[in-house]
Amino acid sequence: MAAATMIVQPLWWVVACGALLAVAQLVVARRPVPVLRLAICAVVMVIGLHPVFTSAPITGRDHGADVVVVIDRTTSMGADDYQGGQPRMSGVASDIARLVGDYRGARFSVIAMDDNARLEVPFTTDGDAVAGYAAALGWQRSTQGSGSDISSGVGLAAQELEASRRDRPQAQRLLVYCGDGEQTIDTAPASFAPLADELTDALVLGYGTQAGGIMQTYPGSGEYVTFQGAPAVSHIDQAALQAIAEQTRGRYAHRDAPGPLPATSVSVQPAAVATPTSSDPTWVLALVLTGLLGVEVWRTVRQQAGWRSQRRALPPRCGGGVR
Repeated sequence: MAAATMIVQPLWWVVACGALLAVAQLVVARRPVPVLRLAICAVVMVIGLHPVFTSAPITGRDHGADVVVVIDRTTSMGADDYQGGQPRMSGVASDIARLVGDYRGARFSVIAMDDNARLEVPFTTDGDAVAGYAAALGWQRSTQGSGSDISSGVGLAAQELEASRRDRPQAQRLLVYCGDGEQTIDTAPASFAPLADELTDALVLGYGTQAGGIMQTYPGSGEYVTFQGAPAVSHIDQAALQAIAEQTRGRYAHRDAPGPLPATSVSVQPAAVATPTSSDPTWVLALVLTGLLGVEVWRTVRQQAGWRSQRRALPPRCGGGVR
């Protein structure tokens, strides 16, 4: 689809010539001016205005992909059982960097969960900024936690997906959930199923091991979370993560080292360059003017021929004078 607009690039001397010709016909002529001559003057003036029609493809609004990323940053995500002793959040940062590379050109929004859920990054196409945010995110200090709920971001994710559908109805929508599945509050997690109908696909990435890992109280602190006098150990709950994947009709992948992410049905095509096109109708107007001038010449020739015939038909004048 393309939106067309008309612009004028006037040659004012041509417009003036056409106007003067029209005025001369109206003022100087002693009889009614033929419509044909006024039409010729009008076409000359339009040619002088030099109208040009331009069109540009309408792109961008209803295409592409929107990716909603939900990150669990509760204290357990600091457990050091990722890739032989790294905190789980290191894996999240690595995977988010790969995600924005795999879906370059998509819009990303990021929701972070700890005691509550917050929209940390509204929809943006700046994938590098999203990757930088994930690398600097870290995890919640242990003294600030009040128990973790792996589903606290469901409401915000629903709002982001609704906004995506409203703004870009034809866009593909992907949910990416990053967490360890560990639910430490007494209530069961809420279902992610209400999000499924808004999604093209979903990807649930799980971090941690069955053996578990101990957690620093916050990144770089050197102090570890304790429970009953001993270092607390966090274990991945893959069943909970698999449940999220099933509820969103997506797929689950356990992440224990950097590497390619599982493929999804969401694809991001490189944006086509919208090249404006223009159409100059001057040649059409020139053809119209040529036709009108031809008719006027033909009409004038016939008129002149008629006058000559009339003059020949007149009786000769008699000569005066006497010898």
